[in-house]
Amino acid sequence: MQPPYTALGKMDFLKYIINMSMKWQSIGLKKILSRKYRGGGQETFLYLTNNKNTLDLFEWISKRCSAVIFSDRLDIDVLKRLRPKLVISYNYIYMISKECIEYMDGNMINMHISYLPWNRGFSPNIWSFIDNTPKGATIHQVALGLDEGDILFQSRVDFDPDEETFETTYKKLNDTMEVLFQEHWEELYSGTWKACTEKQNGKGTYHTAADLRELRRQTDFKWSENIADFLKRYHEMQEKRLSMDMEKNRWQIM
Repeated sequence: MQPPYTALGKMDFLKYIINMSMKWQSIGLKKILSRKYRGGGQETFLYLTNNKNTLDLFEWISKRCSAVIFSDRLDIDVLKRLRPKLVISYNYIYMISKECIEYMDGNMINMHISYLPWNRGFSPNIWSFIDNTPKGATIHQVALGLDEGDILFQSRVDFDPDEETFETTYKKLNDTMEVLFQEHWEELYSGTWKACTEKQNGKGTYHTAADLRELRRQTDFKWSENIADFLKRYHEMQEKRLSMDMEKNRWQIM
């Protein structure tokens, strides 16, 4: 079962970008590291992504400054060659190394469709309904801990589960992220955003890819499924499992 917006393979992703717009700087690792490449510079934004649902925002950025889109695994040699002013990670599948984070000296941000510190990690949209936690979009600094960096900007979103699917909420959260980024473009471009960062407040929640696999094993779902209907099935299954565990423990005691 695929999500409503899928991360493409590297070659398919690059072909998709080229078909979308030849004017974009879509650059692979070999080209950046070649002696002939002279791109980048102090005014360049490096945009890390592997998902086509982020390309509208990249196009918006590329009309306002020098921008490079990159879908390979980021390493220090790429950063040294490009010398970007800011690195933006949005729906990017790779973990970013400590070396790269330290090299950018705070000038690296991530865009995460949750209201941090709630729902760090994998599939925040889904877990926000299961855990009944706040929902929204957050732009934060990249830190060594996943989705643990200082918060730049946030926008909270409320949904009615009776009226929504996981697909519609996912799209609305990404739309909210785009608006949030655009609203704060001047701060992001000028660098004045550094004066308004805040530490994440509280423990929040965190989920892994393994958590999602276990969820699907217990109570599978479709992206087009009504959320209220899914939650009803999920809670019924949880109650059934709890009842079975209690019965099992009772027999073990006897």
